[in-house]
Amino acid sequence: MAYAIVGDVVVSPIPSPLDVALDTAVEERIRELLPQIDKYMRMITRVAEALSWIELLPTYVVSVLTAVTEVTER
Repeated sequence: MAYAIVGDVVVSPIPSPLDVALDTAVEERIRELLPQIDKYMRMITRVAEALSWIELLPTYVVSVLTAVTEVTER
């Protein structure tokens, strides 16, 4: 993972058409070091998708509680 972080830092300042070869080399090296990286990336993607729902949960709960209190006050 350190290789990926350092590689990303080194490649980031390079303009887009030129960094493709370096990005490919970094990705290949990561796949060599972590053969199951695709599985981990899918897990990370699912967690990231779930976080958006978790962020909305407090707003949803407050909305429901507000609606319930309005109905019970009538």
